[in-house]
Amino acid sequence: MPSPKDKSYTVGEMIAIDDEQRRELIDGVIYDMSAPSSIHQDILGGMYADTHVFLRGKECKACISPYAVFVDEKNYFEPDMFVVCDGSKYSERGCEGAPDWTVEIVSPSSFRTDYWRKLFKYHEIGVREYWIVDPARRIVCVYFWEAEDFMKEYSFDELIPVRIYDGELKIRIADYGF
Repeated sequence: MPSPKDKSYTVGEMIAIDDEQRRELIDGVIYDMSAPSSIHQDILGGMYADTHVFLRGKECKACISPYAVFVDEKNYFEPDMFVVCDGSKYSERGCEGAPDWTVEIVSPSSFRTDYWRKLFKYHEIGVREYWIVDPARRIVCVYFWEAEDFMKEYSFDELIPVRIYDGELKIRIADYGF
């Protein structure tokens, strides 16, 4: 079988590959996803729990991987966590279109994809807020393109405001054991 980087794929072609490997598709290029570490899972679990509780009774919904985001025929993502506030974007197969807030927790194998490819693609497709949580550097890069100061960097010890909620929800990564 040719390498996944040798040709441009569609979402349907990528999904039809018959194996158990999780993948994402960015501009027609397949990127294999590695299994998450325990640190990754601890951070994700804490963020999801806090976000889920905050959203109780609100129209928005928090989702965690492997719930899929379908953008178009050349782009398919499985963000670590995302929030969607438009109920018409939910389908049986996943989210249809851009989430409002997307979180990626960096691993050594995802560094370039999270900091470069996904950063630009999420901005291009209309994600309002994007967090890159980097356990190795103990920082969170927050991109909120609706503000003049669209990028801010926080340490794991700081309370980080979720800007799509005007800071009503604040998350401190250190609260999850780091």
